Amino acid sequence: MSRRIFIFAAALAALLDTTSPRAYAGERAPLIVGTWGGAYEDVERKVLFDPFTSRTGVPIKTVALSDPLPTLRESAAGDGLVALADLPDADADAACAERLLEPLDVSFFDHGDPGQATQASDFIMRPTPCGIPSTITGEVMVYAPGAFGAKTPARVTDLFDTQNFPGRRALKRDAMGTFEWALLADGVSPGEVYNVLATPDGIKRVFAKLDSIRTSTQWWDRGDVPLTWLARGEVIMAAAYTPWAYQAIVGEHLPLSIVWSGALTSANRWVIVKGHGDDPAAREFIKFATDTARLADFSRQTPYGAARTSAALVNTPEMSDYSPTTPEHLASSMQIDAKFWREHGPALRQRFETWLQATASQTRAEQAAGQE
Repeated sequence: MSRRIFIFAAALAALLDTTSPRAYAGERAPLIVGTWGGAYEDVERKVLFDPFTSRTGVPIKTVALSDPLPTLRESAAGDGLVALADLPDADADAACAERLLEPLDVSFFDHGDPGQATQASDFIMRPTPCGIPSTITGEVMVYAPGAFGAKTPARVTDLFDTQNFPGRRALKRDAMGTFEWALLADGVSPGEVYNVLATPDGIKRVFAKLDSIRTSTQWWDRGDVPLTWLARGEVIMAAAYTPWAYQAIVGEHLPLSIVWSGALTSANRWVIVKGHGDDPAAREFIKFATDTARLADFSRQTPYGAARTSAALVNTPEMSDYSPTTPEHLASSMQIDAKFWREHGPALRQRFETWLQATASQTRAEQAAGQE
């Protein structure tokens, strides 16, 4: 063992030695963690931050990352804003590509408590060179039962079926996710979606499908909005994130139903910001936060899926109904390709915004003509 590895291992051993005085209590600045705020952070505090501090003596301070990449760029440049962060997959992929993050060897983080799974295959979504999966978010279709008589939507692609399911619907104002569903609705198999989407013909098919529901669609850009529209009866079906669907159905007791067939999933990943790779507390925190016990506890208290199979299998029955990582939900969903959207996203999003503006102008013109 090299001297550097020996010193690092010794530091970790001291950090984990809960029988001796806590290694960093009163001796170091807080570990600054970038996260999301709100109810999500409340659960992080309860399940991760406070227990880690009690175990190690390392204080944790949080910073809300409403726009992660600029903050990570500043931190990587040496201003010390954030040491590690909990990032959506797309942001983690982009930050890794910009070399704003430290490399993470999954062999260090890939462990569980005694008797639990220890192989990399236990991660439902694979670790990346810079990010270890923690929780998984789903995008589903939510609808108002009874709005279609005896008919019941069975797939998220029914959002594009105005013949069998007439009425207003709500879609996310973002090419990512919306374009995948448009191609699925046009008959493309999940395994071929990104191959088709990378071609000019695939883009034509996307916009042709969007044109077919142009006059029936409302576009949202905040996660709470589609559920508010459903509650008011402004739309009868909507694309929605699973945490907001859970809050509406369980928290607010709204009579809504979820369709999982064709759902989209994406991981949230723990990352270490460039310049903090030698801090054993940062690495030990991620190891702690992504073990089976912590992920299982987290997923029992929130509608986010655990990123490990060993954790997902011990979820509560109530929360399993809203978790993207139950076996039946995973089997009928597809994973968003963060790398594809990093490479193609700017151009596709620009084309989408151009289409939206043209659509709005066309709709106004048609309405004006109808009033003459």
